[in-house]
Amino acid sequence: MNDKMEVMYCNNQYCKLLGITELPSSIIGTAAEHIFPKVTLLENVIETEETIRIVINSGKKAKGQKLKLKNDRIITYDYVPVDFDGFHTGHLFTLLDETERFKAKEIATEQRLFFENILNAVPADLAVFSPEKKYIFVNPMSVKNAAIREWIIGKTDLEYAKYRNKSIALAEERMKTLGEVVVTKKMREREEIINGENGKLEYYIRRLTPIFDEHNNHLMTIGWGINVTDNQARNRQIAKSEKRYKDLFNYSQGIIASHDLNGYFIDVNPALCNILGYSVNEIVGRHMSSFLPEDDVNLFDAIYLQNIISDKKSKGIFRVVSKEKKHLYLLYQNYLVENTDENPYVISFAQDVTDRIKIEKKLKEANKQTEENAKLKDRFLANMSHEIRTPMNGIMGITKLLQKTSLTTEQENFLNVIQVSANNLMNIINDILDLEKLAIGKVEIEKIPFNLYNYLHNCIQLLQVTANEKELPLVFEYDGDKETLLIGDPSRLTQILNNLVSNAIKFTQKGSVTAKFEISTPVNNKVLLKVSIIDTGIGIDDNKLIKIFQPFTQAYPDTARKYGGTGLGLAITKNLVELQDGQIWVESALRRGSTFHVSIPYEIITTPSTAMKNTKQGVINELGKISVLLAEDNEINQLLATRILNLWGFEVQVANNGIEALALLNNNSFQVILMDIQMPDMNGLEATTAIRNLPDDSKRNIPIIALTANALPGEEKQYFEVGMNDYLIKPFQEQELYNAIKKAIEIKF
Repeated sequence: MNDKMEVMYCNNQYCKLLGITELPSSIIGTAAEHIFPKVTLLENVIETEETIRIVINSGKKAKGQKLKLKNDRIITYDYVPVDFDGFHTGHLFTLLDETERFKAKEIATEQRLFFENILNAVPADLAVFSPEKKYIFVNPMSVKNAAIREWIIGKTDLEYAKYRNKSIALAEERMKTLGEVVVTKKMREREEIINGENGKLEYYIRRLTPIFDEHNNHLMTIGWGINVTDNQARNRQIAKSEKRYKDLFNYSQGIIASHDLNGYFIDVNPALCNILGYSVNEIVGRHMSSFLPEDDVNLFDAIYLQNIISDKKSKGIFRVVSKEKKHLYLLYQNYLVENTDENPYVISFAQDVTDRIKIEKKLKEANKQTEENAKLKDRFLANMSHEIRTPMNGIMGITKLLQKTSLTTEQENFLNVIQVSANNLMNIINDILDLEKLAIGKVEIEKIPFNLYNYLHNCIQLLQVTANEKELPLVFEYDGDKETLLIGDPSRLTQILNNLVSNAIKFTQKGSVTAKFEISTPVNNKVLLKVSIIDTGIGIDDNKLIKIFQPFTQAYPDTARKYGGTGLGLAITKNLVELQDGQIWVESALRRGSTFHVSIPYEIITTPSTAMKNTKQGVINELGKISVLLAEDNEINQLLATRILNLWGFEVQVANNGIEALALLNNNSFQVILMDIQMPDMNGLEATTAIRNLPDDSKRNIPIIALTANALPGEEKQYFEVGMNDYLIKPFQEQELYNAIKKAIEIKF
């Protein structure tokens, strides 16, 4: 990103992580503020944009900034300001998917808290020392005062003795013993005599056990101690401690077990018995692998047993089978215990995570099914669009060609009826596809300059024909400067007005329809366009108003029968208004008419642009004689396209499929190829791929324009991926076809 906040480079992974559906190449040169609306996966786009601006404005490097996505993925980004020769030239962002690391960290934290809670509940003095002989953990039994327990972390026993005014000699002896157990690598037991709080001598037995990793590096030393002031007290204390250990063992909701180095159970607590459905006697003495699924038995020794013997610890997930043949999942963390006076064994801590894993599996399956359903729906809509648009392209195109010939009045009227009917059918198709685009968030709002008055006036003029047919006055009221230039999406504004005014005309039998437009006073180059569409039609009950903006809903059951329509227009209009940060609402009374209000904010251009001149005119061929290869399997569409191209003076050769297109291309020279997508034997995508792999540069690089009846968003991506230069959706206007050919040829040369 350069200092103008324009994207200079991004890769496919960047777009994939953030849910940007466009290709990286189409984002290059885009302003930063235009990137964020394309990001579909961010939880909070506005908050993220503000955070990034704060990071940029700081002028400092930032590392590991966290972003959470809607799909539960977690990414982090690093930021580096780019300087060259002492000047700030741009910004570098690096994104990394760290979902698994954060999830692993959460599991590790969960396990750490789980085991800390167990250690805190142990009824004995427990402390853990670092290789530097500093405290890294102390349980409440060892140091009861919470503040001192927090203070002691990172301190040595000598520092603690000085702080609490304890015996320095005893502290030094403890420090010495800590060193000895590391050197000998063996557990050390010793007795201590200290002055108790009541002034009496107290006797303690303390054990220190060093812990090493697989590389023989000293990790920590675990200290354990109990008060054994006299033999009787000592025995009682031991018995009590053993009982507490046993109680903790027996009543723990977590699984606690131990096994020998061959994998045979030594002891298990009731939690494991309850989960597996076996008694203690049915488990103790049996080999652990006997509780595993058959598929996992052969892996037990190599994956688990040998690793814990060599690494002295192990963690992961066991799949186990209960007595009732249920498959369960246990999250475990096991440790190898080695003492001088007994055989080594493994102590295991685990918890049942079956429900969590099942939920995760169901979520994955549900997500997969949702994705498959979405693909099926997309494919259905694409096929429906293709199957309807293909014959409609022929009907509408041939109708326009016939209208250019000499006709009787009756023939002209018949053609007008065909044209209006075809337009109505196309409006219904477009409504359905627009609704789908809105539902999946793929409707894009353009930001281009346009003359407000011209667009409003032309839109109302087109609708004037419909109003005249009903002998209904359509009044156009514009309160503003006719030269006002705005920045926004004029086509979406026209679509909104067309829906609202068409509805007003449709539901008004007598009276009038008024389209009223006002522009607010500019504030910081922003204005508010206020639209009021007023009719004297049938009106709507108050209790029906809330329904009219819902898809496939009309105010009354017989509306479609009397007036036609799909019930999609107002739902689409509402979505289009809100996508432009606008508002829409209605005031209505039964049999007294309705007023639909719309307000949309726009940027205003204070300096007129020469590019905004109205240059509407018919198709004028400025290219001369152009050779065109038309690949199209539909005979009507072949006739239509050939007739239009011939009228412009173009030379056309027709191929019925991709195979014929390749044959014609090998034997002839063409300046442009019009390629249908769905053709038999070899479709348009396959044919384009073959052309782009031809050895002859002049043929391999010929411009290819897709002609398709597929109108779903995202379909065009595959056209560009195989090397097509542009695409048109059937049915298309003559001017659109000419402009696409002109653009493709001018880019090539």
